[in-house]
Amino acid sequence: MRIAKIKTTSGINYLRFHVKKRQRKRDCQQAGSLSGESKNGASNRPFFVNFPTPDISQGLPGLSAHQKTLNGDKVYPGRAGTPGQDHQAPAALPGQQPLPLDGRQLRLIPDLSAAALRQKKHKELALWHRLRSLDRPGKGLISQELAIQGLVTIFGYSERTAYRHLGLAEGCLWRRSTHRPGPVIEIYGLKTACEYLDTCLSQGDRHFRELPASAFQLGQERAQLLASIHKPEGITANPISRQSIEGYTGVGKRQQLRLEKKARVKKIATFGVRQVEDKDGRTRVVPERQLIITRAKQYQVNKRMPNIYHSTAGASSKGMLKRVGSQLRRSLIPDEAVPNKRYFKGHKSLLQSVREHFRKERYLPFEGYRLLNSNFRLIRGRIEWCREVVCA
Repeated sequence: MRIAKIKTTSGINYLRFHVKKRQRKRDCQQAGSLSGESKNGASNRPFFVNFPTPDISQGLPGLSAHQKTLNGDKVYPGRAGTPGQDHQAPAALPGQQPLPLDGRQLRLIPDLSAAALRQKKHKELALWHRLRSLDRPGKGLISQELAIQGLVTIFGYSERTAYRHLGLAEGCLWRRSTHRPGPVIEIYGLKTACEYLDTCLSQGDRHFRELPASAFQLGQERAQLLASIHKPEGITANPISRQSIEGYTGVGKRQQLRLEKKARVKKIATFGVRQVEDKDGRTRVVPERQLIITRAKQYQVNKRMPNIYHSTAGASSKGMLKRVGSQLRRSLIPDEAVPNKRYFKGHKSLLQSVREHFRKERYLPFEGYRLLNSNFRLIRGRIEWCREVVCA
């Protein structure tokens, strides 16, 4: 629509109001045509019938009017029907109930998430997690119609996208087969998924990351998989640099910033200090300095340590991670991309790492950072790490 140029502000607001009013009227007319009613209120849909199935689309945001109800008739919001055919409820396996929409949770695994991001297989792993969440009994079998229904209504897929993604890891993470009640999807287990991504489960972090299905919609999987490598809020975490995250996940610094903002990852700044001895023999804490070299000058600043990251997901139980991890260590080579531990809570864990480092590498010195006691910190409430160098 061409709008005449008016210099006054009131005239521009008047035109904008009428343009929006016409657009709302056009949208209402389109919604009325989709709902099967003509201008005089008569129904134009002779081929839809009722069937006694639960209304699974109530309380679900993002569905259009014709997907929710057609003049009060319950309609399955999946594949559109054709004239002369009735909408039928998706076939379920014996003993399998229709999909409830509330309280559905997903449990992510940090090592699997990092391996999928490194190998550009995040779509396959995300669909594997979603299929496992749809399989409420946990038997590893789900009707294909129920799976497509759940992907469309819960995770925001279109039917075309759902069928296309099902063919990405066919035979690797799941397998579609013909069953007597109808086609079913056989979902493979955790060990098969680790072997497909060629990764082991680390011993240091053996907990799932649990988050609701509403936070794992289509288009959010990459951000949530990156956020799952960080520990949930309330659990002690160590600093990790951007370079270590890039080596662990294959995601660059710019992409990390964008995805962390999308997944609402919390960041905590940390600082480095060191202990020195005075002339009197007393030990005191001073900030660690870092030399900055530019073209014009050289100067020193207080050293900033890497940030501590916390995800919004909740901590879940260990489940089968311990048993599957011990089985994988016998058959797979441990993942070399896991960053080395350099931050310790106290002297005891630091000395244990020094012994382990000398046993593997056969050389010293060993450099690490120890968490400074809150009584000796320069600024109260700030997280400070004291540099420790073990030479012998």
